[in-house]
Amino acid sequence: YDGTSTAAPLLADYTNTNLPGTTILTSSGSALLIRFVTDGSDNDYGWYASYTTTTCQGTKYLTDVTGTVEDGSKICDYDNSKICTWYIQPDNAIAFTLNFQEFDFPSTDQTDNLKIYKNSTITSNLIGTYTSANVPPSTLDIQGASKVIVKFTSNSSITAGGFKLTYNTTLTGIENNLIENKVEIYPNPFLNDATIKFSLNEQNNKVRISLENIVGKTIGIYESYMSQGDKEISLSKIIPSTSLSEGLYFVRININNKESVYKLVHE
Repeated sequence: YDGTSTAAPLLADYTNTNLPGTTILTSSGSALLIRFVTDGSDNDYGWYASYTTTTCQGTKYLTDVTGTVEDGSKICDYDNSKICTWYIQPDNAIAFTLNFQEFDFPSTDQTDNLKIYKNSTITSNLIGTYTSANVPPSTLDIQGASKVIVKFTSNSSITAGGFKLTYNTTLTGIENNLIENKVEIYPNPFLNDATIKFSLNEQNNKVRISLENIVGKTIGIYESYMSQGDKEISLSKIIPSTSLSEGLYFVRININNKESVYKLVHE
């Protein structure tokens, strides 16, 4: 049966007049039920079957504000030689909460691991590397993150039950009132400096650009009167990047009393 009970769709029904041969049956989900029935009289040698499970594969991108990340082995052990990555990146995310439901890795081998990053997979953005010797906390709060990357790696030998976590996202409400001004901020994320590019449609324009940290405190301001045309302002004119720590910031742009806020990540 293609499920957990006999109410699930029947995949096959075998008897001595309908032998399975080398048939391969594949479930559509995470469960497969086998039911063996004998009567009250005759008997014989019986049957034998082998099974394999399919766990996580490759890279997945998750954009829902809540969800589940797991190795996919369910009640079985995960597969050998796996590298699976999940990018959790809902729009307008500023923080995440991860809740671990399951975590079971081999106690005799620390090469199977789960790594969690924020914003990118550079070493400085690594939140933690978790193994049987370094189990993650039941709840992990990650602030100043527009995305979280979860990377699972298993070796070629020992396996175990694996992991399962759920996540929730904290969002910021960002409304774009400057569509006609064609605002761009790049590169984003940035290392040394970023460029704020925009168009001014009026002959005379009052422009105010401020940079805010994760708690909404203004840490830099640029103000100017500008003429019509395409403009570029480097972030270093607002605040030197050397004074910024890694994390999420907000660029607040006000043009002629129309205002929008944009996320900017410093690596």
